[in-house]
Amino acid sequence: MGRTLEDHELDRTTDPSRPPSALWARIYEATRRRILSCDLAPGAPISEMSLAKEYATSPTPVRDALGRLRQEGLVTRGPGRGYRVAPLTLADVRELAELRYILESGVVRLAIQRATVEDIRQLRELSRLEDGKNLSGPELIQRNRTFHIALAKLARNVRTMTVLGRVLDDSERLFH
Repeated sequence: MGRTLEDHELDRTTDPSRPPSALWARIYEATRRRILSCDLAPGAPISEMSLAKEYATSPTPVRDALGRLRQEGLVTRGPGRGYRVAPLTLADVRELAELRYILESGVVRLAIQRATVEDIRQLRELSRLEDGKNLSGPELIQRNRTFHIALAKLARNVRTMTVLGRVLDDSERLFH
């Protein structure tokens, strides 16, 4: 028996307090989370009909969700009405590492210039949370994301924070 949409929504860690407003958005969020966590492995086939059946809906909201995932580069078109989870290549690893270096070094420079004493105190507290020895892989990934986003907030540049969030999402598949 497949999992319900509500089961998938419980798995969301991006912002569990924000309920998606439309059915396609809920399917998008749940499927995106499954792709980022490699529950749907790179290269895995995805069909509109199987997702529609899994989420107990018509193919239309699934098609809309897959279209958004395709725009983000997380899925590619396959034969017929099929899709595939986008593969991860060595070029992807290299490009993400280079992009993270560029973004994160810039974020640190801006944060140093703009952070207040209180900001730095809060960042230190965040970095002191658990030493990481007893955390699972997904917990470590989430903790890493939380720290990097908190640092980006200190740069006080919304666009940079948004782009960094996307790059961290893309990197998440590599960590899994």
